[in-house]
Amino acid sequence: MSDLARAVGAGSSIEIDGKTYILSPLTLKDWGQIDRECLETYRKNYIKTYKDNLSEIPVELQTTLIRETIEKAARMTTADLPKQNVNVPVFKSGRLVVDDAGQPTFKTLLLPYATWWASETFEGKLYTSWLSVKKQHKEVSIDQWDELMMKAVESDSSKIDEAAELVSRMSMPQSVQQDTQQGN
Repeated sequence: MSDLARAVGAGSSIEIDGKTYILSPLTLKDWGQIDRECLETYRKNYIKTYKDNLSEIPVELQTTLIRETIEKAARMTTADLPKQNVNVPVFKSGRLVVDDAGQPTFKTLLLPYATWWASETFEGKLYTSWLSVKKQHKEVSIDQWDELMMKAVESDSSKIDEAAELVSRMSMPQSVQQDTQQGN
């Protein structure tokens, strides 16, 4: 998508369950929502991990530990979230770089947690693509989008990846896309 198309809010389309949905570029406000949703998800999972493992802790320490865990989670900000390694294919001059055996070459990028969550997890892909689709389809709730994506994945397991990739390409500034492709 060109910078001009991105600037005027041009979208891409995806067909799911016989209906065409328009995916629109994400805005900074949307990325703020993604950050908040990601942080909330991380906090819940952080607390759940401790709760699920309480049986390993002496009973007299369990209440204190869970209270401290909840308090720590409540204080967390997106800056506290761990960066994540992601292997991405290497491109040079817009072409995929392959090794001597013809296999794609990869490099590891260290991404902010929210970027990783939105691009690499099913929950993040679902949430991100829903933010994009609801701009043109306000009637679609997150639960409805989840059901539609589940139907789509049953017949084509790459559908959620397709939606997330379209949103990413529309929303990411062209300069960042080029840096990623050129290995910067």
